[in-house]
Amino acid sequence: MNRICSNKHKIFTEEVIKKALSRKDDKRKIMEDGIHTKAYEHYSMNVISQIRMLVSSLYKSVRLLLLSSFIISSLIMKLNEI
Repeated sequence: MNRICSNKHKIFTEEVIKKALSRKDDKRKIMEDGIHTKAYEHYSMNVISQIRMLVSSLYKSVRLLLLSSFIISSLIMKLNEI
């Protein structure tokens, strides 16, 4: 894509290559059709669906934390047996 630019009152054209969005677009909610997305703060999303998304991400984090603490505690118990 070409665009017109200026620098110190001199006008020139510049070729710009735009990058696509990242595949890790984690600030959007995937809609039920699996294709369309909406931003978390989109006006059409009600408060309950926003709370559900936040609770879901919090649940995943807590589950991972509990799993890692269980693994660490079992390793400590095995080390104490030696």
